[in-house]
Amino acid sequence: VVVHSRHYAQQVYPPNDLGPTAAFGPHPVGVRTLELEDPARSHLTLAQNRPVVTEVYYPTTAEAAAGVPEDVATVIGIPLIATPTFRDVERAPGRFPVVLFSHGNDGIRIQSLMFCARLASHGFVVLSPDHHGNTFVDELGGIEDPDAASNRPLDLSFLLDELTLQEADPASFLYEGVDLEKVGASGHSFGGYTTWAIAGGPFALGTFTDPRVKAILPQAPASSFFEDDFFATIALPTLVLGGTLDETTPFEPEQQAPFDLLSPGASVVALAGLEGAGHISFADFCEVPRNVLSFLGGFAEEACQPRHLPWRRARDLIAYLAVNFFDGVLNENAEALARLAPERLLAIDDLTYQAK
Repeated sequence: VVVHSRHYAQQVYPPNDLGPTAAFGPHPVGVRTLELEDPARSHLTLAQNRPVVTEVYYPTTAEAAAGVPEDVATVIGIPLIATPTFRDVERAPGRFPVVLFSHGNDGIRIQSLMFCARLASHGFVVLSPDHHGNTFVDELGGIEDPDAASNRPLDLSFLLDELTLQEADPASFLYEGVDLEKVGASGHSFGGYTTWAIAGGPFALGTFTDPRVKAILPQAPASSFFEDDFFATIALPTLVLGGTLDETTPFEPEQQAPFDLLSPGASVVALAGLEGAGHISFADFCEVPRNVLSFLGGFAEEACQPRHLPWRRARDLIAYLAVNFFDGVLNENAEALARLAPERLLAIDDLTYQAK
């Protein structure tokens, strides 16, 4: 009764009691869509290169955003939600660390745009690609990738190749704007699998290790693709997130079990459980109007209230963990790492935490 009463209060007036790193950061956020193609792989239905359409979220300035309306996320022509981003504005000066984000199975590159925008507001450049043949838009068009589990991590490595080119190209808005020595990866569900795959060693489908990735944050990952000994090959700082009410990738087999198999030794090796969170608490579907959500397939049973943790509360918890994790391990920020100390996190409502 107490928990649900508090959740109701958070729904009516969701307070942020976690501090600035759980809130929108100091930078306004720009967004651009890059229509990229990988010439090394084929389009699934056409005789051309594999498309890797990518949303890029990046720090901008108040001056660049002045007078520009906030971007509205749209899918197949349907406006979904207003976003705290400004389309095609100039990037803020400086070099920023990079985070790659991989969407879920039959998801889309904007499914976790609030997560990506939060990171960008704290000084990261975030790239979120569509995984061709594994988005719900592709599914509606009858395009399905039978090799999605292999192509997904290859998409992320392709993006790092592309970033290397654009960072050196004076014509690119990313020219001298990213620090490729500071690269992290995150992903939700099948995207969590993708995050594991790019960080670890060989497994049944092959080897997709990309040493340019220095830290990973899998969110409700689908981990059963891997044999147990795979997880011992991961030596990077790792923070696994999961929800206790997740029925798609249940917490015990898909997050707890892989965490138990990870080797200690990195600056962060940890598992955070969001009490009352469902599988889609890690995406933005609960922001979408219910009639549209039903058209997209419906996800209320795996994320939205009243059964689950309020999604805005989940968003604050995820932002707090992600911002401090990537800031701590990529930027070597001791204050950020201190915010991940178990004694601090265990004092936070709706959160459990284990560390090695």
